[in-house]
Amino acid sequence: MALAAGFLFTINPALNFWSGSVLGLIHLLLLVFSRTAEPPVIRKSPVEGILSPASTPTFREVLRLFRLPSLWLIMLFVMLSWTFYTVFDQQMFPDYYAGLFPTPEMGQQVYGVLNSVQVFLEAAMLGIVPIIMRRVGVRTSLLLGVSIMFIRILGCALVDDPIWVSAIKMLPTVETPLFILPVFRYFKLHFNPALSATLYMVGFQISAQIGSVILSTPLGALHDHTGYQQTFITISIVVLLAGICGFFALKKDEQQVDGDPFLRHSKAAVNA
Repeated sequence: MALAAGFLFTINPALNFWSGSVLGLIHLLLLVFSRTAEPPVIRKSPVEGILSPASTPTFREVLRLFRLPSLWLIMLFVMLSWTFYTVFDQQMFPDYYAGLFPTPEMGQQVYGVLNSVQVFLEAAMLGIVPIIMRRVGVRTSLLLGVSIMFIRILGCALVDDPIWVSAIKMLPTVETPLFILPVFRYFKLHFNPALSATLYMVGFQISAQIGSVILSTPLGALHDHTGYQQTFITISIVVLLAGICGFFALKKDEQQVDGDPFLRHSKAAVNA
């Protein structure tokens, strides 16, 4: 779809909106008319041998989460790092990249092809990152993702050759999985596993969206006054500071394990 959108945009931008609307309608119809006759599976407790109650957290339990300083730290880390995947990659980079070519239409077509390749490689890396996490740990994997983001954004500020920028554009194929998978495992490792999905939504998805709302306007104003280069340098500095803060604030894998323990592929893990 990223490939198709890149070509449709150069023909008529409205085609992307119409295509998205049609596909959304088809999706809605599939959900409405799809039915399953299978009853829900009720699992038995492996310890007590009785039917286990639903583990859906209550609203009061969700509110209690905001009393945890460690949750606010990871939310701040996400707001100052992963937020820029939206602000930089989706709001600024496409127009910047298209401006590197003789015509914007050519740049948009190349961006569509490049983005489709990136999405495919990201999907492939989702199967490799768990192996990386097993080797280096959850916290280190998150810090690697921040480091790659810093290098990528700063690289776009320092070079303006389309080939080099295209090569830098491929870095999210590693960076994105290094954020999405380790951050979910971080919540499951250091917090109550029954609330891991809620924590992922609040601590990662919602905090990133809030960060986008807060940072989009000042970064847009900065771009209007200084241009792309200074804006990208500023963003990279913020990401660097987030990485430094994360180095000291994020818990190590063996610290405060309130959820499911995480064992690496090491001699110590094998012996354990």
